[in-house]
Amino acid sequence: MWAVAAALAAAAAADGTGGAGGSGAAGPGVGLYDTTCQVGYGLLPLVLSSVAALLLPRAPGGGAGGAARALVCGGAGWGALSAAALVSARAPALRPHRALIAYPCGLLYGALALLTLYHKGSGGGGRS
Repeated sequence: MWAVAAALAAAAAADGTGGAGGSGAAGPGVGLYDTTCQVGYGLLPLVLSSVAALLLPRAPGGGAGGAARALVCGGAGWGALSAAALVSARAPALRPHRALIAYPCGLLYGALALLTLYHKGSGGGGRS
């Protein structure tokens, strides 16, 4: 559900910024379906880094260690930049506005990264 919300925000940013002559139309290559697919594809680095971070040792307080934090934050940044690059590659008029498209993707990926970093496991079925 949140990926669709981020795709809607990225599609709205793409429609509002691109286009020739100030018309606001980003062109035929940027639609909601394309943007949703590209935002979902941008989740892959975050998913891979989150799985790797879950395998790293936890800090004494239950949170993630420094290596896990760096890995997950790097995955979130990489995913946001790659999703923005994919969206702007579909419409060449959006290349100068890549940071505007990366912003909603970065917010989504950052929220998911925080969920990964501060997740407390059940510890074998017991209550925590």
